[in-house]
Amino acid sequence: MLKPWHEEDIRSALEVRGWTFNERLASDSYELSHAELYARAGMKLRLNYVADLGTGYTGPDSVESVLAPDQEGREPIELWLARRRDGRWRAALATWADALKTG
Repeated sequence: MLKPWHEEDIRSALEVRGWTFNERLASDSYELSHAELYARAGMKLRLNYVADLGTGYTGPDSVESVLAPDQEGREPIELWLARRRDGRWRAALATWADALKTG
């Protein structure tokens, strides 16, 4: 259930942490809506917008999470998209954004 405010909040959280949005990439996989590329101080970050794995991407309502894939041997970091733009969403987003350390 990807809503415009999810993408706005994610981009804002990353920009506050020094990341710059570079590019939106079309899907290259059955289970992805799209990917976004960010950069910070010579480091790169790719975010994959992941759909329900059972149905694959069928539109914005099928997107369930945003995944920062494995980076230099670290576990992928996943943010589940909340249904409401409330305090729980903002707290989960901040924790996730703080965990995105690459390079």
